[in-house]
Amino acid sequence: LLYYNYVVLGHMFSTAQTVKSVEFLDLKGRSSLFSTPILEGLSGLLFSPSRGLFVFSPMFMFLILVWLFIIIRRRRRFFEGCTSKNVLFRPACVSCLVLTIFASKWYDWWGGYCYGCRPLLDVLPFVTLILESPARHVLSKSKSRIFRFVLISCFLWGLFVQALGVGAYNASTWNHYAYDDRGEGMPLSIDSV
Repeated sequence: LLYYNYVVLGHMFSTAQTVKSVEFLDLKGRSSLFSTPILEGLSGLLFSPSRGLFVFSPMFMFLILVWLFIIIRRRRRFFEGCTSKNVLFRPACVSCLVLTIFASKWYDWWGGYCYGCRPLLDVLPFVTLILESPARHVLSKSKSRIFRFVLISCFLWGLFVQALGVGAYNASTWNHYAYDDRGEGMPLSIDSV
C-alpha cells in the first residue's frame, strides 16, 4: 500500500482522501483542512436539520441531559462512573470529545453526499456505551413516567427517521443545495463539489 501510494499519489503517506481534500480546499476557498469555526461545525454536526446527530437520534440528547441531571442532583464528579467494571469509561468520554471536535473543525464538516451525521459515525458506539447507564436509570429506576415517555418517543423518532432514510433517501434531492461560507445556497453537482 505504501508503494502504491508513492507511485500513484507521489508520497508514501498520501491517501486519495487527503489529495482530494486539498483540491477541494482550493475550490471552497478554505485555508486549511481544519478551518471551520468550532461553533459552526459543532452546531451543524449536532443540530443541523439534514446532518445533526440530535435531529436523527434525539435519544442521545435526552440521555445526555438525564446524565447531567443525575450528576448535578447527586453532586457527583463527572467521571465517577469509572469503576473496575467499566475501565473504558474515561477513555470513551475523551475519545468522543476529541473525535467530535476534530469533525467540527474539518473544512467539510457536513460529510458530503450522505444521509445523517456521517462524520460522527465513529463516535456513536462509544456514545451508546456511555449512555447505557442513564438509559437504564430512566427505564428502571426513574419513577417519572414522563421521562420514560420522552425516552421511548425519542427512540421511536430515531427509528422513523432512519427508516425514512432507508426507504426514501435520494442523494440528488437530499443533497440538492449546499451553502457556501456566506450562507447562500447553490445547486450541487458532482463536478462542483
